[in-house]
Parts: sequence; structure tokens; C-alpha cells
Amino acid sequence: MNKNKLLLIDDDIRYSQILKINLSHFFIIDHVPNIELAFESLGKNEYDGIILDLNLDLPQSGKNYFIKLQKKFEKPIFILTTDESYETKLDLLKIGAHDYLWKTMSNDEIYFRINNQINHGKKSYITPANVSVEISDLRLNSRNLTALYKNTEIYLTRNEFKILLELFSHYPENCLKHDFIATIWTNQKISDGVFSTALYQLNKKLDLWTHRISSQRESIGFIKK
Repeated sequence: MNKNKLLLIDDDIRYSQILKINLSHFFIIDHVPNIELAFESLGKNEYDGIILDLNLDLPQSGKNYFIKLQKKFEKPIFILTTDESYETKLDLLKIGAHDYLWKTMSNDEIYFRINNQINHGKKSYITPANVSVEISDLRLNSRNLTALYKNTEIYLTRNEFKILLELFSHYPENCLKHDFIATIWTNQKISDGVFSTALYQLNKKLDLWTHRISSQRESIGFIKK
């Protein structure tokens, strides 16, 4: 199995060593403790993704480093944080992070979050650069990964956006759950529990909308509230 290669940028040496060991079965991980060594390593090596500590050097400094990395690195960048607040998640999505990783997450969840993003970039499901689709009074915009409802912007993760975009393409009819999952999570076996959790989070974010995402044994689609 060819492993994806990641660059981990974190000044917490102990945590970084533990994370490298825990994920060594899935990824090849290079670790650097500061942004200077990160750019040096990026100039010498090819990486499939970057994991960046939000509090590198100083609290919240990772945001500025993310912007610098984003200008030179087109692959997925994941923000690592100990802050699980909604406001922090929103800030990270606003600046364009592919996903956020909490240090309290299980190894399996970190693996799936990273692997899904990397494989979607390499394989068949690529989000178009500027897509704006509309159902009823909800508008989905791929440029900033948002759903707009009654002048309220709802920020989504890339996976949440892809789920909604795929549902929109089948609206108003239900689509087969098996085919739907295979489209979103290419070449990966995803359990009903993981899928149901993603739908639950989407329904929470879209709580004010007139539709709700339904998932039955064989199909998935929208229903009226």
C-alpha cells in the first residue's frame, strides 16, 4: 500500500511523536517544530497534505501561517487545535482550512478526516471551483463552502459541502444510499454510524431550513419538515 506523506508542523514535541507513531500505519509523517523548517522541508519534499498547529509559537498564530502556506501549497491543509469551541471551528473554515483536527480526537477519526480529503483531491470527486446551486430558499456556494439561508451564511466542512452538493444533484428524488456513499467516500468502507453522524451534524447546521436530510435503509434524500 502506497502511503500518503504528510508534514506535521507543531512545537509540541511529545504530542507530535505520539501522533506520528499512532498514524504510522496509515501515513508517512515528517515533523518540524517551526514554520521556517516547514518551508525548508516543503522546498525539498513532496507532500500530500499539511497538519498545522493553530497555536504554533503563539496562541492563534497558526492562522497567519496558514495563509502563507496556502499561497504556496495547493494540497489539503489541516488545522490542529485543542480548542473545540464552535467559534474556533467557524474561524478555521472562514480562512479556508480543509478540516480541523482536535488533539482529543481518536486516531481513527483523525485518519478518516485526513484520508478523505486527500483521496478526494486525487480521485474522482472534485468540487467545482465556482458552483452555486439552489433548492427552495437554500443556496449552496462552493467558492467559500457555505450554505446561504435567509441571508444567514452557514459554514460547512468540505465533506459536508460535498454531501449537500451530491444530494442537490438528485433532488427531488431519493438516491440509493450505497451509490451515494461510494461517490462521496471513494474506495473507502464507511460505516452507517460514520455516515449517520455526518448527516446529523448537517441537520443541526441546517436546523432553520425547510428541508431535512433523511436516511433510510436503502436511500437518502430531502424531506419537508
